[in-house]
Amino acid sequence: GQALRGQLGAGDGQRDRSVPGAVTMPSGVTFLTITAGFDHTCALDAAGAAWCWGDGSSGQLGDGGSADAPVPVAVTMPDDVIFVSIDAGNAHTCAVASDGAVWCWGLGPQGGAATTDVVAAPTRVAIGEGLAAVVVSAGGFHTCALTSDGRVWCWGDGSTGQLGVGGTDGSVVPAPVVGWSA
Repeated sequence: GQALRGQLGAGDGQRDRSVPGAVTMPSGVTFLTITAGFDHTCALDAAGAAWCWGDGSSGQLGDGGSADAPVPVAVTMPDDVIFVSIDAGNAHTCAVASDGAVWCWGLGPQGGAATTDVVAAPTRVAIGEGLAAVVVSAGGFHTCALTSDGRVWCWGDGSTGQLGVGGTDGSVVPAPVVGWSA
């Protein structure tokens, strides 16, 4: 495919690669997990910090801005937060913290914020009172989280029923999937 926004992470401006190439790694950083969105890529390092690269036009790199990054840039981490998993969607990214909190950044409701604006740094998403997320999954324009009580909560674009809340309306805040039981 064509790398127009730096999502290959090599920093060399190459548009295509027919063979694997190394990502230009930040000094002293080891990535443990990685996720690819539409035109951006993110990874978690051994300390639980997030790094992203590629298209930043919708804040999906989480560094507080909207510039593209041809090499990994540090996500603006919330104080005292350690991420344990991360997933990238079309123009947003979400992560689960060690305490079960969900943090999202990027474009509008699929980023988890109660707005359709760009959220350029991690913002905590309120998923049910006192519930802890086990995993989060970012779709193209929506996101879902599985909580420790076995329920699924979704938010973002619901135009084709992908939120599972009984209809085709979108939601800027997490809503429990109807009929779900663990």
